[in-house]
Amino acid sequence: MFELRSLSEADLEGIHAATLDAFAVYPIPMQPSLAALQLMLHRRGVVWPLSLGAFKGAELVGYTLSARSGRSAYDLMTGVRRAAQGGGLVGALFGALWPRLRAEGIERMTLEVIDTNDRAVRAYARLGFVRARRLICLKWPEPKVTVTRAVPAGLELVETATLDWPTWSAWWDFQPAWPGGIETVERSEPRVVLEARIGDQVRGVAIACGSDVLQIAIAPDQRRRGIASALLHELQRRSADPLRVLNVDARAIAALACLRHCGARPLIDQWEMIRELT
Repeated sequence: MFELRSLSEADLEGIHAATLDAFAVYPIPMQPSLAALQLMLHRRGVVWPLSLGAFKGAELVGYTLSARSGRSAYDLMTGVRRAAQGGGLVGALFGALWPRLRAEGIERMTLEVIDTNDRAVRAYARLGFVRARRLICLKWPEPKVTVTRAVPAGLELVETATLDWPTWSAWWDFQPAWPGGIETVERSEPRVVLEARIGDQVRGVAIACGSDVLQIAIAPDQRRRGIASALLHELQRRSADPLRVLNVDARAIAALACLRHCGARPLIDQWEMIRELT
């Protein structure tokens, strides 16, 4: 029998050990350091009272970690040690989680799952999650961004600490998934925010944390002018590791074409899945 209880930051080492075991054999093996795991949980906004663990004695066997924004929750990560997989532990964890979320006024939960991980997709479907959209993840094979064309005369790339969401969000072709959303960006430190300016007019923006490009957006009337490739080239210049862009909506055809023209290559595809709680 397993004991289900809320997790806290004091459980991080146990979560890390369970993660290494749970995801050792996975479409893309996940073997983060303890520091990298802690940073990711902070960036994505883990809420410990809404995160549950399954314990066998002192050992954490499985867990689900949640974040929250308003009436929406996000499944940051769910993992079960390999020896306990297939035993219904994920269902037990979520079964205990739903009443807690509803008690907090949360109306829906979102997650991402690799599209080729049929076992996980089926498991989440049994829990009531439905596929909402396909998300494309890309990565540059080497730390080199292809500059697609000459940039407009007078273009300057300026680092800024100001987050001008009203302007930038008006340029979005799709609503960012949780890992690249506004609240995640605001929690991501250190971050680089570059605006592309011509004179006193902002024409584009790119935001990165390390080698992860969290957002890139170009004013619609300024596209196909080399601004995106200039921004990506500068972000790559500041990163020792190849850039990657996660969770681009598959329907954003122009954005995906731009990234591929700049040298990005397929990494994985994911399903964004949503479970309504009302």
